[in-house]
Order: sequence, then C-alpha cells, then structure tokens
Amino acid sequence: MKMPFTSIKNTEPRREHGDIAGLKNSIREVGLIHPPTVDENLNLLAGRRRYQALMELYGPGYELEVTVLPVNGDRLKAFRVALLENLARKPLTDLEVAIAIKEYDELKRKLEGEQPRGKHRSLSQCDNDGWSQAQTAQDLGISRPAVVKAIKIATAIEEYPDLAKYRKGSGILREHTKRERQKQSVEPMTEGSIQIILGDMRDELAKVADNSVSLILTDPPYPAEYLPLWADMARFASRILKPSGFLVAYSGQLYLDKVILCLREHLTYYWLAGVKLIGAPSHRFERNVQNIFKPILIYQKPPITKQVEWLVDLLESPAADKRYHDWGQSEAPYAILLQAFSLPGELVVEPFCGGGVVPYLCQKLGRRCLAIDNDQDAYQTTLLRLQNDKASI
Repeated sequence: MKMPFTSIKNTEPRREHGDIAGLKNSIREVGLIHPPTVDENLNLLAGRRRYQALMELYGPGYELEVTVLPVNGDRLKAFRVALLENLARKPLTDLEVAIAIKEYDELKRKLEGEQPRGKHRSLSQCDNDGWSQAQTAQDLGISRPAVVKAIKIATAIEEYPDLAKYRKGSGILREHTKRERQKQSVEPMTEGSIQIILGDMRDELAKVADNSVSLILTDPPYPAEYLPLWADMARFASRILKPSGFLVAYSGQLYLDKVILCLREHLTYYWLAGVKLIGAPSHRFERNVQNIFKPILIYQKPPITKQVEWLVDLLESPAADKRYHDWGQSEAPYAILLQAFSLPGELVVEPFCGGGVVPYLCQKLGRRCLAIDNDQDAYQTTLLRLQNDKASI
C-alpha cells in the first residue's frame, strides 16, 4: 500500500545512516525494489535508509510504497524484524552488526530477565530463568561466539566512542584491550633478572658488555625500510654474543635475500628453520603467494658449536597471538627455541620486544633477559604482562 511520508512514525535512525548516495542512484535508475516495513500503527520497523533516500530524492509530499506487518505492540518482534531485514539487505559494517546484536540481546533481557550466572539450560527450555546469549544466537541464526564477540565490540564502542574509526571488529577489540591495559598501574623493570628498556636498540645494545649474551631471540620488523636495523643488530651481535652464541630471528620472505646479506657480514650461518602457521594462509599479493610458513634464521658467532637441545626444524604455531601486539607471534615456537639455544640463568636479548613474548618466557623458564623497544605502548604492555604473570605465580 501507499501512504505519504508524513503518515509514517518513528523514522529517526538509531545510528547514522552512512553513505546512501549509491542507494539513491539505484532508486533513480530502477525504482524501489524492497519497500520499507511498518507495523499496523504505521511505525517504521525496517527500511530507514530507504526512507531517508526517498525523502532526500522526492521530499515529504511523496507517497511511499510500504509493507505492513502487524506486531500487535510486540516491541521484540518489531526489533527482530528490523534487525533481520537489515542483516539481509544492507552490507553492514562489523560495528553496525555488533550494535544491533547487543541491542537485541539487551531488549530480550529486559523482557525476560537475566539468566543467573552459572545456570545452564537447553535452548528449548521456556521457563522463567531469564535470557542467555545462547538464546540470542538461536533467535538470530548465528553462533554463540559471534554473539559474545558482537557484545564485546559494542561495549568497547560505548566505553571509547572514537574506536568507531576502526572498520573491523578485530581492530576495535585490539585497541580496546590496549587501552584497558594502559589504565592499569605498572612499575618499570630495570633491575634483576628481567630488564625491559624503552629506547632505541642501537643505543641500548651499545651498553651491553662484550661476549656476555648467550642468545639473541627476536622477530624484527619485515618491511624494506627496516633492513638497516638487521645490519645494525648483526653488527652488535658479533660483539656482545659469547663465542658460539646464537642469533635466532623470525623473518619475512619478501626481502629474505637482503636480510641474509645483512647477517652473513657479521655472523656465521648455522641453519634455516621455519614455523608452520596453522589456519588460513596469508595472501601475499606482491607475489601471488598464499603464505603458510615463516622462516627462522639461525646464525652463530664462531666457533660453530651444536646447540644444547635437539631441534625439529619445522615448528607449528597454533595461531598468531595478537593480544599484546599487532605483530605478535604464538608463544609455543618461542619456548622451543629458547630452550634449544640457551640454558637457565643465561642472558637472552630481544632487541625488538613488541608484546613481550621473549621476556615473558624467560621469566617462566628461568633465563635472564634484556628486552628493548622504542614504542611506549609496547613497553607498557610488556611491563604489565610480566607484572601480571608474577602476580599469578
């Protein structure tokens, strides 16, 4: 049926409409394919973007084709109609989906009450125990983890509205985690067996005594602009490593030939290992390659001497660990390398500390460690990671 714009109620959006220029062009060219939906009282249930596009195109005097769906005053049914139609028709961003799912879950809880903590029931139960996220998932036809993640994303935006600038939900959650960590108090660690230093690795390695380090275990940045840092690191390594000390470094593949040139000028090649990345491959469009492993370069300060433990030279990484740093790696391969190339009590250096996996494992496995990073966020994150680990022991 048709009715004038002025007859339709409840047309204000819950959030920004976003870019509707493409929608307006489509309506001009082929007309309105899917009319907005209203209830029996002419409250707009779904189609706010279409309503806004038509209003901007034709003005308030235009008679609008609508679909009438009686809901008999059921707010939940009205909300569910709007949510499901939007999920089906509009390419929503992660944030828009998250907010819609959280709103639906909250409305259900208001109507049916909270399910008590620790109480579990089957989805088919319809008693008065309250609403659960599992039931929200069933209602919307999505998984419970998807509901949990969506609610976390929407909550993060409520706490820090500027996080809406991140288009992906994963980016919102990473930045939220980083900010929450920064709110916690941390104490600098500059004494004892684990030292975390905020500074340039070249300045700090210059202070390290000759022949004092058993292992440099690191994951330097891979882009081309960081290649000079590989050369600087190798130069310092040739001085500070003990005789037969090791440098073990993760590397990318794109500039591997140049990285090897940087290392071989100061150290002796020992072995090439790798870590197999479990999960979906990384697409490297520069070479049309689906990347599923990462090289681990092993160099030694002469004389060549076998490492303390046998090493399987293809390790497996359950998943990249981005909780502490955007470039973070899984702990498991690091733990194997740390135990293969160093002994308890020996000094391990990490010139590119990042999220602090090396000092964290050194603390757990009884190695001394000097870890350096020039980024304030990485420095604070590492301090807090080690502080929390100590508190849990």
